Order: sequence, then structure tokens, then C-alpha cells
Amino acid sequence: MIFGREPALWLGLIQVVIALILAFGVKLSMVQTAAIMAFFAALFAVIVRQNVASLQNLQERTPSTVASLNAQGIKVISTTPDKP
Repeated sequence: MIFGREPALWLGLIQVVIALILAFGVKLSMVQTAAIMAFFAALFAVIVRQNVASLQNLQERTPSTVASLNAQGIKVISTTPDKP
């Protein structure tokens, strides 16, 4: 992931930079500011979504990853019923 494991941190940083730019004299309307912030929020949501896999896909594709996560103390719980 290009933004490491903290996309919320990057999104907050972008929003702070926008707020500082506005505070120091750039004239944007409230609608323009909201649109810019909404754009970045949507962009980061897409970035995060691309890096999230469903548990079912994870178990089907890489069962060793689930075992590895469990071994590290990260509990992986299935929310889908087991196949008969």
C-alpha cells in the first residue's frame, strides 16, 4: 500500500494542510472546500478498499496466511458458514 498502514493519518494530514491554506488567505467557498475534502476522503476509501480482502477469499487463496495470522496472535474468525 502506497500510504503504509495509516491511510486515515494521511487523510487527516491532507485535511489539515487544506485548512492551513484556507487560514492563510486562499479564498475558497465552503462548497469548494467540502468538495475537495470529499474527493480526498473518497480517494482514500478506494485505496483502502483495494487492499482489503474478504475472509472467504483469504481462506480460499491463502490458507497459510490465516494460519500465520493466528500464530501471531491475530484471531481470524470466519463470518461465513463452513462449506458442507
